[in-house]
Amino acid sequence: GSNTLTSVTISYSLNGSSLGSVQWSGTLVTGAIASVNLPVLNIAQSGLYNYQVTLSNPNGSTDENTANDSGSAELEVAINANSAQLDITFDCWPNEVSWELVSDATGNVLATGAGYPGDADGTTISEIFCLAEGCYTFNIFDSFGDGMNGSSYSGCSIDGDYQIVGDEGTVLVEMTAPNADYGNFATHNFCIDGGGTVPCELPYPVVQNLTTEQQIDGVWLQWDPIPGSIGCQVQGGLASAPGISTFVVFEPDASSFFAPQGQLQNGQTYRWRVRCGCTTSIVGAWSPFDFFGWNVAAKNYAGAVDSMTLFPNPASNEISVRLNSGQSGTYMATFHDLQGRLIKTKQLTIDGTQLLTFDISELDAGVYLFQVTDGETIYSDKLVKRK
Repeated sequence: GSNTLTSVTISYSLNGSSLGSVQWSGTLVTGAIASVNLPVLNIAQSGLYNYQVTLSNPNGSTDENTANDSGSAELEVAINANSAQLDITFDCWPNEVSWELVSDATGNVLATGAGYPGDADGTTISEIFCLAEGCYTFNIFDSFGDGMNGSSYSGCSIDGDYQIVGDEGTVLVEMTAPNADYGNFATHNFCIDGGGTVPCELPYPVVQNLTTEQQIDGVWLQWDPIPGSIGCQVQGGLASAPGISTFVVFEPDASSFFAPQGQLQNGQTYRWRVRCGCTTSIVGAWSPFDFFGWNVAAKNYAGAVDSMTLFPNPASNEISVRLNSGQSGTYMATFHDLQGRLIKTKQLTIDGTQLLTFDISELDAGVYLFQVTDGETIYSDKLVKRK
């Protein structure tokens, strides 16, 4: 408000139960700030709490605007807590790495890390956690999708690693260089002292009810989700050949995967199966194989010489596409990631031989399947998006 504040009542509560109030006095002009220390909280039990503060009686009168007189915050309380230390040593691209620590009991995110400087390669950062007895999940991510496997690239000789060590030097979580290529993510479950066992035990459930739904541009593979799973692996390949490819769907209770037409051969029968897990090491057995046929009356020009030219590739912000279709009309361009998810679409009008440009600056770094189709003929190529 426009009046100078000289006094106000500050009430505070925990989970809706009043803990008391204090009277503040002073001189606070419009736009100024004052810090007030409220009494220490005495909480006897570990858990998640809501702490609320409400102001009233400004200058001994009724506030004309009560809509902004209160605020609240969630806090996680750890009684008889244990300390644990996270150490992360980066490869040459620390800015790709982020992580989170989650309480399994409450689902509350207790700590996060991201935004590390790009020139911090080879350095180590440390974080100290204060944890109650119980079980926790540590998730670490890499935006480029290669973990911290820096030594696999020219110009970098460093592989990253990380570990979480408990009070007595017990290693609770560890990843070392042989496993540095953890892809887009890795997840670890651990328990502190008497917190019990990790709430995710083998035998983990087997996926049931595999079904397929064919679209003009591919096939949806679907199954009943496993509640509590962090993601699933999908394996598929020609039914007549021994080779099989593996894809990862990283999302809670995952239940589908899209196989784009560019990865399928017309007139062929395919087999596929799936398994899900609650960590990367606790995973259910593979489901039985399911089968489907791909019989779309279409010509697939993936990789045909001079049918489509994509450049530059790899690219960072923009790509140019020269399409030699010889056919004028309306086309649809699509970008799928390697998990089969549709990321970007654009409708085009083409006069037969045309140079097109696409802004890809908003795409995450990684590998994409780029396709252009008129519903009958499909041109496709892989695109590598740089950071």
